Amino acid sequence: MKPVKRMADLLFIFSLCIITNFIFSCNQTNSKPGKLDDTFTDSLVKIARPTQIFFDSTALDSFFVEYPSVKQYEEPMRDFYQKRSWQYVWYHSKGLSESAFGLSAHLLSDTSDKSVSETVKHKLDSLINSNGNETTMEPDFRVEGLLTVLYFRYAENVLAGVDESVSRKLGWMIPRRKLSLPALLDSFLVAKNWDEFEKGAINLQYFKLKEVLEIYTSIEASGKEVSLPAFSGKALRPGDKADYVGLFRKRLVQLGYAQSLADTNIYSPDMIGAVNMAKKAYGFKEDSILTKDVYQEVSVPVTIRQKQLLVNMERMRWVPARFEADEFILVNIPDFKLVYFENNAPSWTCNVVVGTPANKTVVFSGMMDYVVFSPYWYVPTSIITKEIGLSRAKSAAYLKRKNMEWVGGSLREKPGPNNSLGRVKFIFPNSNSIYLHDTPAKELFKRDTRAFSHGCIRVQEPFKLAQYVLKSDSSWTDEKIKAAMNAGVEKKVVLNKKIPVYIAYFTAFADKDGLVHFRKDIYNRDASLLESLTEKRD
Repeated sequence: MKPVKRMADLLFIFSLCIITNFIFSCNQTNSKPGKLDDTFTDSLVKIARPTQIFFDSTALDSFFVEYPSVKQYEEPMRDFYQKRSWQYVWYHSKGLSESAFGLSAHLLSDTSDKSVSETVKHKLDSLINSNGNETTMEPDFRVEGLLTVLYFRYAENVLAGVDESVSRKLGWMIPRRKLSLPALLDSFLVAKNWDEFEKGAINLQYFKLKEVLEIYTSIEASGKEVSLPAFSGKALRPGDKADYVGLFRKRLVQLGYAQSLADTNIYSPDMIGAVNMAKKAYGFKEDSILTKDVYQEVSVPVTIRQKQLLVNMERMRWVPARFEADEFILVNIPDFKLVYFENNAPSWTCNVVVGTPANKTVVFSGMMDYVVFSPYWYVPTSIITKEIGLSRAKSAAYLKRKNMEWVGGSLREKPGPNNSLGRVKFIFPNSNSIYLHDTPAKELFKRDTRAFSHGCIRVQEPFKLAQYVLKSDSSWTDEKIKAAMNAGVEKKVVLNKKIPVYIAYFTAFADKDGLVHFRKDIYNRDASLLESLTEKRD
């Protein structure tokens, strides 16, 4: 989808990313195996150039007496100004700086931005305007302090998002990035190119979603949204005709899947590219067939898509801007895809099967330590009691038929081509007992929606994944990997290089070509997050 214009309401932002052109495109640093979070440190930040205009430190005491509603920022403000020997940062020798006017003009005029209270906005606006000639105004610490508060509050809301306790309650167990408000303000003040500064601050995914959000908001505001009738009849192929095709063409153009299309009810060749782009955007096979599934997705009102974009933009705020590792694995649950990253860029993708809504795959991160070839499958107690039955699981006939055995009080399936874990599993130790593995149920990978497991993640191409994770060990040739997968004897291999694994949940994201994708909210997580965002704005 093509952006129509840059989003002005994100003019000054700093910090964040993944996953990419994910599927995600982002700027990342080189690796230190074992660290998964993204702590922002002063070593990453340039210090703003001294202004040589000083104030008495007691001005801070007076400021918080006059503005007690912003006292939560006293500690970061003292830290920020003490490191600069109590120098003004929003003033220079001739008055307020360009950064000060830019920040205040943007945030004071944006009525949709709730990151700063109207009281603070009004007071700052009044102080600036009451000084007459703005280019020669004397330094006023009330203005200085309110500008700093303005930035801190904006940075907190735009960069950090909802509190980590909220995201954890909503099931997001990937460590959130840590922000230093003083460090962020330093970087903001020294930025020479605010466009690049902004794009280096937040995951580029965020801006792609924001661009599409603007398009959909414009469609809603125009009052001219194309509304489609219910799908009727059979799927259409090029050359077929149906009454609704003319409106469907207009809807494809309106949503950006085509620049223009002829006004006709015939599914003519000029429409094929747009249909396939839409099918790709919604996770369907690009087979040029106008199916009921893609028709219904294209029909979804823009007001609903706006909410979907907003919650995923919020999730993008939680993602690290700079990864410690330049090589990692990402699984996006709603997309049913695994993406392998090398040198901070996607290098390989394959389909996966994730947990059912009743057996949700957990959103978390871990370090892949080892691989097990020809694995045993130790059957979880819950499966024995709820699905197999204890008496049945202990019968000799059942054990023989299923190639299972009891060992030390545990039921396990022996290695082999029909083992439930397939011929290899990939372990990143975690309390959730989640791992990646092969499967004999290959037919499930042909489906568009692939939520069938008990929580673990089944990989369509396990041999290829084994090649990737073992490539740093030259002794593991393709022939050796294949032999181990088919040996019928369990073998554990510790990785020379541990690999970070992120199990994430994004129902909207952009691919490497900039096309924004939408996926079904299979675990019904979007509504809860949207409610939290609404409460935060209120």
